[in-house]
Amino acid sequence: VDENALVRDIEVLTEDLEIDGVFCTGVMGEFWALSQPERRRAMELVVENTRGRCPVLAHTGHHSARDTIQLTRYASEIGADFAVIINPYYPAGCEEGLRRWFLQVLDAVDIGVWLFDTSYSGVSLPIDLIDQLADVENVCGIKVGHGHARYLAILERVGDRLLVCEPSETEWRSNMRDHGQKVFMSSAAPFLMQTAERKPMLEYTKLAL
Repeated sequence: VDENALVRDIEVLTEDLEIDGVFCTGVMGEFWALSQPERRRAMELVVENTRGRCPVLAHTGHHSARDTIQLTRYASEIGADFAVIINPYYPAGCEEGLRRWFLQVLDAVDIGVWLFDTSYSGVSLPIDLIDQLADVENVCGIKVGHGHARYLAILERVGDRLLVCEPSETEWRSNMRDHGQKVFMSSAAPFLMQTAERKPMLEYTKLAL
């Protein structure tokens, strides 16, 4: 983990872009290539350097329920505001196996949890399962990375109980305008657009250099 670069990134996100939240150690954080100590250290750095500025959502998913529980508990201990967990991604599980896996993890942790339903995992979480998990007390949201039609289907089924996020840079504005999406858990694109209007473009040319 390049600790200095990570801290500099956090400074840009929180100070220059005035981001409203940071999602760390996810796919772009290459969680699958990090050891547990490296994942823990990355979470520590993000929490330490965002404290008091914005909430932190720490991706703590792993195909092992035991490791997911350990990482999620650690995220809670160091002060992350939410955890994001992915289904066990190898081998692919049946619906009943996924249900038992999620309930085992959710029952063992004490932090608000976002589900991560993404094509990267090799599985589309069954919508009936998402519906069941939406009633678990500490499940508060779901990130849907399977296309716009699936986002709308999940929003219709559980949008009264969960925050539903589609990480699409193409759809984020219409999702917020037309579907009441409150969280864009992906890139800093919306903040880059807002900042470009707020500050002189020359300043950003210098930053880019």
